[in-house]
Amino acid sequence: MDNQASPTFNELLQSSVIVSGILAIMAFATVCYVIVAHVPVEPYMQAFLTVIVSAVIGIFFGQRGVNSNQRIADSAAATNAQLAADFANNVRLILAQHDAQLANVVKQAAQTPPAGGSSGNSQ
Repeated sequence: MDNQASPTFNELLQSSVIVSGILAIMAFATVCYVIVAHVPVEPYMQAFLTVIVSAVIGIFFGQRGVNSNQRIADSAAATNAQLAADFANNVRLILAQHDAQLANVVKQAAQTPPAGGSSGNSQ
């Protein structure tokens, strides 16, 4: 059984462009209806409706921008993490190659007799 609680309205509004889009369309449709139907509206209600519709539409487009920026940031973070892992692997491989080359040089130096022979001083 799923133990997750159902999301709250605020969480849905923050994460879903569809929910905020529906609210924006409903607010805009209400204002259009009031204008087309010539419903008498007091001036303070006109101002209130303008502010509410502007806020809802602003939240809708603002949320779309925030969601888009979040996706871009997540993608960039994943890319940066992959680049860091690739860089670390490349450094590890270079160091391993360097160690192998150094070991070969030391091995060859140990196998090569010293220059000048082993007879000592000849006078």
